[in-house]
Amino acid sequence: MKKYYFVLIALLLASCTSHSPIKEGPTTRNIMQFSGARNDLFPEHLQNHPKIAFAVALVNGGVHTTAFPLTYAVQCNTARTSCKHAVVKTELKYITRVTSESAVSVSGVLHSEIGRSFSVKSGLSSTYSQTQSMSIPPELEVIAELKDDRRFDRVLELGEKLELKGLGGVQVVLEFK
Repeated sequence: MKKYYFVLIALLLASCTSHSPIKEGPTTRNIMQFSGARNDLFPEHLQNHPKIAFAVALVNGGVHTTAFPLTYAVQCNTARTSCKHAVVKTELKYITRVTSESAVSVSGVLHSEIGRSFSVKSGLSSTYSQTQSMSIPPELEVIAELKDDRRFDRVLELGEKLELKGLGGVQVVLEFK
């Protein structure tokens, strides 16, 4: 079952990633790790999504967009006698620029939404796409209905990690090698 889950998440993340047209420029590996929303009903080791790695040609002004799979958040009191639930939608948009042989400038926004129900469309084109939907049953209390944009602008040395945190405990880590 764990292997099936890993393959499913890997396929979803791969299909959700789009890049601007590749132009000539240095190629580096962009390692991206996505950790889903906090869920107090499951142990921590079951919540992390697999690390996904893919090669990206970095060019000045290269725009990258990734829509991550929807995740389910649960926040409970210490005794776990009262819990609130939410669906979390996460998208990352960023621009890369090579600043030297050992550094990359990266700026963008981690957009996250938390609420009762969301859908996200993924795929390579409108012909080959899928829609993932997730909802909280009406009888359950919702954590919140919020939107958040976390902007970032950093110069990273190759191998340095940039941790971005979104609503519901979602985390995205970017690393360029």
